[in-house]
Amino acid sequence: MKRAILAFSLIINIPLAFTFQGCGPDCGPINLMIRDYEAIPVKMILVNSGVVFWDQIEEQTPAPRFDSLVIVNYLYTKEVLVNKGQSYSAYACDPVVHYLNEVEDIRIFSDQDYNQDHPKGSNLISLCAFGANNNLPALSKSDFIEQINKDGLGSYHFLMAFAVAPENTSSHNISFEVELKSGEAHSHVIEDLVIAK
Repeated sequence: MKRAILAFSLIINIPLAFTFQGCGPDCGPINLMIRDYEAIPVKMILVNSGVVFWDQIEEQTPAPRFDSLVIVNYLYTKEVLVNKGQSYSAYACDPVVHYLNEVEDIRIFSDQDYNQDHPKGSNLISLCAFGANNNLPALSKSDFIEQINKDGLGSYHFLMAFAVAPENTSSHNISFEVELKSGEAHSHVIEDLVIAK
């Protein structure tokens, strides 16, 4: 009888021991930093529910109006080990994610004149409205930066829509710069982007 109880006890406790002691580093916090990012233009389509859908801009597609154009930025991250002595939780399925970078500033430039007040090479960020994921672009730049830094860089896309009409419909090479609080900056260029008046 004692042997049966001992065997039963081992059957129950051995898997638990492996669960709590053998989970290893995969169970610990994941520390992410920005590795790179890219920007792509999409058309913004509003529906009655107020939800924004994104439609890829194809070569045959007519140039979208400035106010139906959304720039979607994808952040690419890399995992870094901050401290080898970190304690790990017992649950490998739900790690805590730490975003180690914070955004300081976002800038947008064009190699063409946008309007009379924004000649080529000037920062166009004041002409934009910002949004998070599929919400309407209704945030200021400062509010958006504050939100993504609070909730983590992986929580949102950068959605930017021009809110002011250009002087003329023309093709632009649009440059985006994301400056981090560490001083590091990432940039990306969208070439030959036609912005319609």
